[in-house]
Amino acid sequence: MKSLKKQLLSTASMVPLALGLVAGAAVLGTSFLSEVPITRASSDNPFA
Repeated sequence: MKSLKKQLLSTASMVPLALGLVAGAAVLGTSFLSEVPITRASSDNPFA
């Protein structure tokens, strides 16, 4: 029973870490994707 509790605790502590990694990857991906057209538009139009 103790080992099961320990395993549950370790799994519960890994969940926020995994969520944080997924969120970080999503933020990096979206910022990278949104930055590509922005730089292209700003190079075409200096007033953008």
